[in-house]
Amino acid sequence: MTYEFDQTVSAELIPVLDTHSGRLIMSSIVHLEMAMSRIQTMIACEEDVQLNYFYEALGIDPTVIGEELGWRIGAQPEVHFGTRLMPNNKPILIFWYSKNPEMLR
Repeated sequence: MTYEFDQTVSAELIPVLDTHSGRLIMSSIVHLEMAMSRIQTMIACEEDVQLNYFYEALGIDPTVIGEELGWRIGAQPEVHFGTRLMPNNKPILIFWYSKNPEMLR
């Protein structure tokens, strides 16, 4: 099953820290919530979902471990947001999952 992500949604892209991978990505709260909505739809369609599908929906590169981690049928993950100070003392948006991805294999 293929799910397309609407990259045309207008939202300012800002640096966001993915606390799971430690990567700094360019995204927005709107895009992150839409990507998680896609994941929730896939899970509702009785599929285990790799973490990399979430990254794919955001238009960012997959990770090696993202092929093995993800959410099983019945999981109800959400993204949560907060802020953190970077080493240069500037605040940055961070996100994490309400239910962490688990090993699928």
